[in-house]
Amino acid sequence: MSPPAAHAAVFLLPGFQELEFWYPVLRFREEKVPVSVVGTDPERTVFSRLGYPVVADATLDQMPQDATVVVVPGSDPVEPPFRMRMLEALKSARSRGAFVAGSGSGVRLLAEAGLLRGAQVAAPGDLAGLLHDHGASVSGRAVSIDRGVVTARGVDDLPQFFQALLQAIQ
Repeated sequence: MSPPAAHAAVFLLPGFQELEFWYPVLRFREEKVPVSVVGTDPERTVFSRLGYPVVADATLDQMPQDATVVVVPGSDPVEPPFRMRMLEALKSARSRGAFVAGSGSGVRLLAEAGLLRGAQVAAPGDLAGLLHDHGASVSGRAVSIDRGVVTARGVDDLPQFFQALLQAIQ
């Protein structure tokens, strides 16, 4: 019997870092992995840090339950109550066995969801204290895979990050 087909979900957050969002979305599409863009409202336009607009395919309530990987790109701080619902969605995805991934400031949300305790992670240097407070160790590497979590420091590491994502879901 063959393994289940991969399905990716990428969070669409206000003030998203353009490359950290689009790189995995486009590369998943290129690899023929179905990808859902998950935001607060499929009717609402969300703007990147530089003002580029994107509309989500689905809300958190509509996020595919068969997602094998959920990606959190760097973004501006996420406001409650969406933040709490997003943290719950990340925990739920991980408990179902999905890989969760974050790049740049997106790693912060994985920590706040309690998914990094005891893990080695790759992250921007300015998050080291916060990650330590959440029980994670910053590895100093560009990309890290530990305990079902894939992390990257940021934009410069996106090619390695995506290869790690592909490795994780195959």
